[in-house]
Amino acid sequence: MTAKVTVKIMFTNRPTGDLDLRLYNKMGTTVLARSSGFGDEETIVCPAASPACAALVPDDYVFEVFPALSGSVNSYTFSVVLTPM
Repeated sequence: MTAKVTVKIMFTNRPTGDLDLRLYNKMGTTVLARSSGFGDEETIVCPAASPACAALVPDDYVFEVFPALSGSVNSYTFSVVLTPM
């Protein structure tokens, strides 16, 4: 079965709390997609064109939440949704 994968983080952006999101292969060595912006959420959808992400094969994956600027801190919630295509 092919599925659309959506990884999303939600937070309240503060002057020092902007967060970004990256999706890696299961070894954490290859970046598959990245989302960076200035709002209160970051979202990666695979497959999608912007941000670019190919269809994912069934496997394990790693996502990383990291500060947009060095020293940024914030709390967040996340969701991972699989939608059949």
